[in-house]
Amino acid sequence: NPLEDYTLAGVCEMKGGWYVVLMNKQKREERIRIKPNEKNEKNFKVAKVENGSSYLDTKVEIQMPGGKTGWVEYDKKFIVLKKA
Repeated sequence: NPLEDYTLAGVCEMKGGWYVVLMNKQKREERIRIKPNEKNEKNFKVAKVENGSSYLDTKVEIQMPGGKTGWVEYDKKFIVLKKA
């Protein structure tokens, strides 16, 4: 999977499609925000979203430049709850 360095950081359905945030597992401060009909720094596009029984089971298929695709999902090691 060419996207193995990324984990899902957020997925939200909005007008026009899906808003997806990917986080680089090696450099956690590096985020890619994919919004409907807007360019992002990697030119990634959301191809498909599969919702599971809970949000942690959600998977997103990302289309990369050149037509390649790969799946990204939540990695429980990177889910951190912060106190309010």
